[in-house]
Amino acid sequence: VTVNNDGVIVVDTDLILTDGTTVSGGTLTLDLDAGEVDIGGSATLDGVFVSNSSLLQIDTGTTLTIADTVTLGGGIGVGEVSMESGSKIAESSTDTGSIVFLDNTNNTIEGAGQIGSGSGLLALTNSQGGNIDATVSGATLTLYTGDAIVNDGALAAINGATLVIDDEVNNDGNGVIDAGNSSGAVGTVKIEKTVTNISTATVAAFAGSTVELDSGTITGGKVTTAPANGSASAGVILGNGTSAIDNATIANNGVIDATGVLALNATAVTNVGLLEA
Repeated sequence: VTVNNDGVIVVDTDLILTDGTTVSGGTLTLDLDAGEVDIGGSATLDGVFVSNSSLLQIDTGTTLTIADTVTLGGGIGVGEVSMESGSKIAESSTDTGSIVFLDNTNNTIEGAGQIGSGSGLLALTNSQGGNIDATVSGATLTLYTGDAIVNDGALAAINGATLVIDDEVNNDGNGVIDAGNSSGAVGTVKIEKTVTNISTATVAAFAGSTVELDSGTITGGKVTTAPANGSASAGVILGNGTSAIDNATIANNGVIDATGVLALNATAVTNVGLLEA
């Protein structure tokens, strides 16, 4: 079923988009304190602005397909897109050359699963106020678009979850990549490509949490580790394979550990923690 929308669709009760459903164009509004929109099959959003004040849930083993340009925007407050284990947000599997665009702004994508198929045909922007968070304990949320991600919001892992970033990232002025947070949540972020920070962007390992560079590189910006806090051990940056931190300001209050080759070509290093190899 295809719904061609040139106006506004307002959802104020539960709505299930079953396998094969396409919403094309216009605005899809999820009202505050309303029911949720549930992706119960491989549904498609095609050129839609989602004004999300509630919950869009992508069920286990299902795919939300992106066509044209789709914006996941917060409505009143910050909306939530919840990805259950094994779920996916991606371009069409039949797309052979047309780049599609996904902009996440004032909206939180959280859970486990995968964003992208590695084809390079999904351009992901996490704008200011946007959060993409791995939140399921023991599970992984993977970013694998095959293209450089633009991040002006937050990419994070909390609640004992793992965020795998298997893409280049351009970390803009407000951009942060956080393993854990200052409230005591813990997580692991795995960086498998290059993160390029402008001067104000940060990569941080909070107490009890780890940033793993798996033959990855952080260039520019600020890189920080936190000291131990209560029962939580110090934050760790772990260099696996051949990794590097280049032209960045490093403030190490925790641990920076090279299990492989980790080159620290920093502009400045403040170390009150442990550097080890």
